[in-house]
Order: sequence, then structure tokens, then C-alpha cells
Amino acid sequence: MKRRLTLLLRQAYKLGLYFLIPALGAVAPLLVIPAITARYGSDGWAAVAIALSLGSTAAVVAELGWGVVGPQRVSRKPDQAIDVYEMSVSTKVLAVIALAPIAAVASAVLAAPYSFSAGAALVAVGAVLGVMSPAWYFIGTGRPIMVLITDTVPKVIVSALSALMISTGAPLEIYGAGLIVATLVGYLCASTFGHLPLWPSQFRLREAAFHIKSQLVIILGRSISTLYTSLPTAFLGIASPNSVGLFSAVDRTMRMGLGLLGGVPARLQSWVGTPNLSLTELRSKQSIAINAGLGLIAAVTYVLVAPVAIDLLFSGEFKVDGLLVVLVGCVAGLICTSRGLGLALVAAERANSITKAIAISAVVGAAGLLLVAPPFGATGTVIALLAAETTGIVVQAVELRREWRRRRA
Repeated sequence: MKRRLTLLLRQAYKLGLYFLIPALGAVAPLLVIPAITARYGSDGWAAVAIALSLGSTAAVVAELGWGVVGPQRVSRKPDQAIDVYEMSVSTKVLAVIALAPIAAVASAVLAAPYSFSAGAALVAVGAVLGVMSPAWYFIGTGRPIMVLITDTVPKVIVSALSALMISTGAPLEIYGAGLIVATLVGYLCASTFGHLPLWPSQFRLREAAFHIKSQLVIILGRSISTLYTSLPTAFLGIASPNSVGLFSAVDRTMRMGLGLLGGVPARLQSWVGTPNLSLTELRSKQSIAINAGLGLIAAVTYVLVAPVAIDLLFSGEFKVDGLLVVLVGCVAGLICTSRGLGLALVAAERANSITKAIAISAVVGAAGLLLVAPPFGATGTVIALLAAETTGIVVQAVELRREWRRRRA
């Protein structure tokens, strides 16, 4: 009985950490955004939003799919975990070197009308560099405490310092510099406290191009997904500049809320990716149901909380109408459901099917952005996202059902 209670408490402690990680992660932007909008107004936030949009887009590509396949790969083969980590670092270093300058220049150009080009460039670099975080590795190996030490805590501390400095008159560049420092500190902590190699071996560096090629399908899918996930803000910067601030406000609050729920799919990564393949389908179905339930909770909560949260977070700079809030809430619910389907496809060794779903969704999302974003601004952009996410869920569900039927046959 005592042993059973000890195991139960240990599981509860670990589960609590998985929820604490995204909760603390959400604190970081909560600290900085009010300081930016209070000091530099809607123009300052619009410049930062464009930089985060382009930086996040480049980061999705530079991450090279490790956040998708990495956790289950190290959980299934723990004896090869360090090799997988070294492989990821060697590939991501090349990607960051190539993409960070592009994101910085593009952000500076699009933020020029708001007079914050230098600050936007630094924010973009900081966003791209964030892919070097080892969080995915510690999630896959079941060490959530190390995610706190190497990723969450450095971001919160640096964000608090950035917010304080901006509030007292520091330039916007301090935020981008803070993002860069937080990633570097976390990376060093992973080596010191997590016993991970500080730098990949020459052998791994020589193999980097080969491994990038081996994950090309996933990389392509993740890259395409940015057309309807992180790029819409930058697109609005060109098509409807006056809508950038409002859309990025509702989108950012929605994604911060989803970040709070991120502990659930993070915890399910290693659980669904069990070495016992006979349990995979059962656990995948349970994971889909859990994430769909979270999606319903997320949608309702967003509709109820968002108007007040946006007013407080953005210093009263933006007012949102009821239709926009409801539409964004629906997008949040669909994203949660899609997470569960994605985990199931990876567990079924059909990660490439996620790319297929993303590609079809991107076509729908891009068409929607071109048709309805320019005339309808923020509302039109959210409608395009809603259509894209719905399409992705349908395609993933069809692919997953087809794979399960094939296995039974």
C-alpha cells in the first residue's frame, strides 16, 4: 500500500510539473506585452508582432521537425537518446545560421513604418534562436524538471527584467536581446545540469545534411503550416497594416492560453509513444479524446475571458467584438483536437501524413487569407485560419483511420 501511494504521488508530482511548465511559460509574455504597449503603444506592439510572426515562421523551419518526432524517438530508444540529441543540435545549428539573418532583415523592413526596425530585427533573431532549446528532449525522456531549469525559468527571469527595463525607458531592442540571452542561458544549463553535450561531435556535424534530408517531408510540412499559423500577422503587415495590432492581440492571447494547456500533449508524448505497440492504438484514441475535451474547454474559456484579458494585457489599445472572439475561440478548440490527432499519427509511424494534412490546410488557409483578409482585416484572417484548421483535422482523421484499418487487416 505504501509503495502504491509513493508511486501515485510521484506520478502526480510529475504531472504537476507538466502543467507548471506552460503556466510559467505564459507568464513571460504577460510580463513584457503590457510594458511594450504602455511605453510604445500599438505601433510598438505591431512591430514586435510582425517580428514574432517572421521569427516564429523561420523557427518552425529551423526546428526541423524535432519537436514532432524527437520526444517519441528518445522515449522508445532511451539508450540512443544522447545520439539523437547531438543529431538535433548539429542540424539545427545549420538551420539557425541560414534563417536568422533572413528573418531579421524581413522584420526590419516590415517594421519600418512603425519606426522600430532595429528592435524588430533583434526580436526575430531571438525567436529563431529559441529552437535550440532542449525542452523536447527532456519531455521525451520524462524529465520535466529539466524543462523548467533549461527553458521556462530563464525565459521568465529575462522577460521580467526586460519588462522592468522597458517600463523605465529602455529601448525596444532590449526585448529581443533578452530572448537571445534566455536561450543561451538555457542551453548552457542543459549542458551543466542535464549532462548533455555542449556541442555535437565532428561526426554528427558531418552527418547533419544527411539527417536534414531524412526529415525533409516533416520539415516541408512544418514549413507549409506557417502559411496559416505564424505568417498571417506578417501578411497583414502588407495587405492591411491597420489590422496588424488587433489580429496579433487576439491571436497572441489565444496561443498563450493554448500554451497553458500544452502540458497535456507534452505529457502524452512519451505515454502514447510506448515501446509496446499493442497499446499504441488504445492510448492514441484516449489521447484524441482528452485533447478534444481540452479544445472545448479552451474555446469556451477564451470566449468568456478574452475581452477582459486583451484590454488588460494590451493597455486598452484594442477593442474586440463578439464575433471575432467567438471565431478565435473556435480556432483554439480545433488546434487542441489537431494536437491529439498529430500525436496518434506519429505513434502510428505515419508522421508524413501530418505533412499531407498540413499541405492541404495551407492551400485552404492561403486562399482564405488572399480572399478575405484584405477586405475584412482581423476577422477575415481568423476565418481563413478556421477553415485551414478544420481541413487539417478532417485529413488527419481520415489518414489515421486508414492506417488503423490497414494494421488490423
